[in-house]
Amino acid sequence: MFLDAPPGVLAYLRVAGRERTLVALNFGDTPHAPGFGGRPLLATGDVLAPGAGAVFDAG
Repeated sequence: MFLDAPPGVLAYLRVAGRERTLVALNFGDTPHAPGFGGRPLLATGDVLAPGAGAVFDAG
């Protein structure tokens, strides 16, 4: 399921049984604050820099 995200950012929700994980990938040229909520499981920093990604526990 794809989610609303800033331009250049691909964000989607993965669901497997009771586990929900949000993945955000920045393909653009502008850094973005992740702002998706959830506990970070894997992130390249506090800001989603160009070419970076992050994975969150979406509960």
